[in-house]
Amino acid sequence: DDRIESNKYYYYRLEDVDINGQAKQHGPINIFIDPALMAPTEYSLDQNYPNPFNPGTTISYGLPEDTRVRLQVFNMKGQVVATLVDAFQPAGRYDLRWDASTALNGSSLPTGIYFYKLETSQYTQIKKMIYTK
Repeated sequence: DDRIESNKYYYYRLEDVDINGQAKQHGPINIFIDPALMAPTEYSLDQNYPNPFNPGTTISYGLPEDTRVRLQVFNMKGQVVATLVDAFQPAGRYDLRWDASTALNGSSLPTGIYFYKLETSQYTQIKKMIYTK
């Protein structure tokens, strides 16, 4: 199995080549794989922070595989007020900062409850957030 797992040590042998082309071997080195750097094993959409917020907030999500992503913000009427992501993204963790002081049309957003929705071909999740002025 060629998968790298988190929280495990892996050993590699390094070779150095000098100016004459002679290889010098060094002993194995320890490499610890930080789980925070690895792609998540499942889709996730985290609660924004801070919440309530003014004017900016951070929305975090995880993708276990490369996929098309759409992340949008909706008002209480279900109208899209912002499209934050609409693109193909590689697997990984994402932290997106959103400044809610302007909506899609450039006007100021009113104080209130908003929803943000993460959509991929395999996953859909909606969370609530509160914008205050």
